[in-house]
Amino acid sequence: MSIIVYDHPELTIPAGAEREAADTGNRVQTDGTMFYPYVGRLQVGGRSLEEVRRLLTSRLSSVITDPQVEVSVAAYRSQKVYVTGAVETPGTLPITIEPMTILDAISLAGGTTPEADWHSTTLVRDGQKHQISLYDLLRLGDQSDNRLLRDGDLLHVPTADNQNVVVLGQVNRPGTLSVGNERINLTDALARAGGVNESRAEPSGIFVIRGHALESEKLATVYQLDISDATRLMLGTRFPLQAQDVVYVTSAPIARWNNVISLLLPSIALPGDIGSSVDEAGSL
Repeated sequence: MSIIVYDHPELTIPAGAEREAADTGNRVQTDGTMFYPYVGRLQVGGRSLEEVRRLLTSRLSSVITDPQVEVSVAAYRSQKVYVTGAVETPGTLPITIEPMTILDAISLAGGTTPEADWHSTTLVRDGQKHQISLYDLLRLGDQSDNRLLRDGDLLHVPTADNQNVVVLGQVNRPGTLSVGNERINLTDALARAGGVNESRAEPSGIFVIRGHALESEKLATVYQLDISDATRLMLGTRFPLQAQDVVYVTSAPIARWNNVISLLLPSIALPGDIGSSVDEAGSL
């Protein structure tokens, strides 16, 4: 705490005027007490600044005539929160008289890095983990999770290394799609994978497999999209994918039949191109 007694520099700046207030101030101990000359040890923990000023004025009146006292906080060091992970300057932040929200803490830490995962930020409070979506806070304007932080809170922003979707089966370019912080929908994922293989895919067999946490009773939830009518692809634009989703496009029954025939045809002499014969095997 910074305490000024006007007309008494020996009490106000005993360590010299060139020192910072945080260095020359009176430290409040962990038990809430503070020592001040001519007064002794005072209980200041839990008191307002005005209450502390009145208490000091009353105590100093016995040694100083009509003391003029000003009290302020020089530095906040007793309560803090921790910000870790994919932020520019991870570390501790002091809790002051100004309320600090999650977005305030992220901003004071320099903001997130380009590798940050905005969807899986974790707030640890009293040993309990709470999932926070910075995407909802920053992009969608949903402030319901912009909580006030308390002493000892830990805010962790992970990286987006695992923010991907796997597309398998009868698509032209199966593989892994990196989605980052911008969620993509099912139709986008199929388009990025080169679209479905129309000659081999089963239009009603487009599945999204979404796994659950280990502690969940269910292993996964499976969603199905039927694009027998191409206009139903519009439904896919309304289905946002989540990280670690698996999109699987099954083979059509005729394609599975052709797979079996293709194992036999290479050993049989047929007129024309064998590859085209395999494709035409469905007409047999």
